Amino acid sequence: MEKITEDLIGMLFGNEGLMKVFNKDSYADAFHDYYDKYTGLFDEIENVYDGSDDKEGFIKGLAVSFAEYAAGEEGKLKKRSEKEHFQVDHNSVLTVYMLPHSRKGTAKHAAGLQMR
Repeated sequence: MEKITEDLIGMLFGNEGLMKVFNKDSYADAFHDYYDKYTGLFDEIENVYDGSDDKEGFIKGLAVSFAEYAAGEEGKLKKRSEKEHFQVDHNSVLTVYMLPHSRKGTAKHAAGLQMR
């Protein structure tokens, strides 16, 4: 689960330049590159989820690890303006890349991030 958590965190925090290519000319290519890079992660999440005896615990564990990491990164920032910028940047990547990625694949891929 540690590798899945690291990769999930990387989807949001390892792609700082994504919003620079969020425009009508380059978004489609950037999204497809992002999608190709992380599709295996959704397969991995699905496989572990399907094999888990505690499906709810697995999903909660991912969510808690993800949220704790985000809070820790934000906590390193001192100024309010830095924190606001951090939130806007990462919320933007989340809504423009991560969430569409989870919906673009099959319903099985999307289920890896949702409770059944």
